[in-house]
Amino acid sequence: MPQHGTPLVLPLRVPQRPPHLPQCHDPASCKGPSLASDSAFSICPEFWFSDGNIILIAGGCGFRVHRGQLERHSEVFGNMFSFPCPDGVQEDRVMLYDAPADVYYFLKALYDGVAIDRHFPSDFAFLAAILRLSHKYFATTHRRQCLSLLSRDYPLTLAEWDRREHSVTDPSGRYLPRDHIASPILVINLARELALDTLLPAAFYDLSRYGPSKTAAGTAAPPALFLDAYITAGSEPPAPAVPIVVQNGARITLADDDLILLLAGREHGQTWLAHFLDRAVGSRTPAAACANARDGSRSCRDSFFFLLLNTRRAVGGIAVGRDADPLFTLRQMGEMLHRTDFSDGARAYGLPMCCFCKADFMLAIARAREEVWRAIPGWFGLTSEGNGNAGEGGANPGTAGV
Repeated sequence: MPQHGTPLVLPLRVPQRPPHLPQCHDPASCKGPSLASDSAFSICPEFWFSDGNIILIAGGCGFRVHRGQLERHSEVFGNMFSFPCPDGVQEDRVMLYDAPADVYYFLKALYDGVAIDRHFPSDFAFLAAILRLSHKYFATTHRRQCLSLLSRDYPLTLAEWDRREHSVTDPSGRYLPRDHIASPILVINLARELALDTLLPAAFYDLSRYGPSKTAAGTAAPPALFLDAYITAGSEPPAPAVPIVVQNGARITLADDDLILLLAGREHGQTWLAHFLDRAVGSRTPAAACANARDGSRSCRDSFFFLLLNTRRAVGGIAVGRDADPLFTLRQMGEMLHRTDFSDGARAYGLPMCCFCKADFMLAIARAREEVWRAIPGWFGLTSEGNGNAGEGGANPGTAGV
């Protein structure tokens, strides 16, 4: 059980950065407060164990934990504790250059495991802190777990993206991604901080589907973390527990450069879709084996015109939030081929397109969606050789399957 007694007053031991440790992207995370050994700091009761043998101090918060637990999970701590201390320095205290909230969540993962529910937007601060410190301190198992959770929702393949989109659509057809998946703004900022580039294409694409004003306004920060802490001052007994906030709750926005990349990528996606509709739908010729060729394939041509008209209406704002989502628009066009609930006011009907033209167009849609997925990194300026042109990804804009 944690003990709320006064910690021993011993010199601080400050870990040095091992030569193989990556440099921090955020200088603030690499520099911590320079506490004297008798300075006051807050004790976190949840991680102040009576049998603990090492005190971690981060941002004025103290955690008395077990060296063995740190050594077991972290290569950096294992290496640090393997070297003898310099003369006059005790091993009982270590100063960390990290936010206290991050250290709290990291210790929670080390002691209790990474237990994050499938619907984890509210747990993003927990996941981000674990990933941040497991990256910094080489806690590979926890880092791998967190990356797996994030990659599930911001994947590298189109098949996984479609699985994700299906998983956040309820049985009535309502699309509710923010009820199940962390905001892409939070993911982009974290990926930039830790150089997790594989998360960026899907995160940028996800965010680009929001209106520019909503994107620029940012997203709510994860809920602030409140801890009941005891304050100690050298040899004085600790004061009564008081709640302290160890995590800022300010609104979070994209960096200016990323906002520009995002808006440019959104424009590229809209341009690509406009080209596709013109070339692959509006100017489409019937299949070579069209079953309606005797009358000039009129019913199939009329069906393509119907698809073009309804798709343009949708991306023009009737389907709110889908005017910059080519992947969804293409999939919806494929679904329209098989619907039988269109109405002229008197009867329900399906498109009078022959099976050969339908099969030919479904193939074109599949190819176009693959083209879009390949083009996304270039659209958002995430490729080293590309400049974000709409045609990147192996084809001219909107020509796949024409």
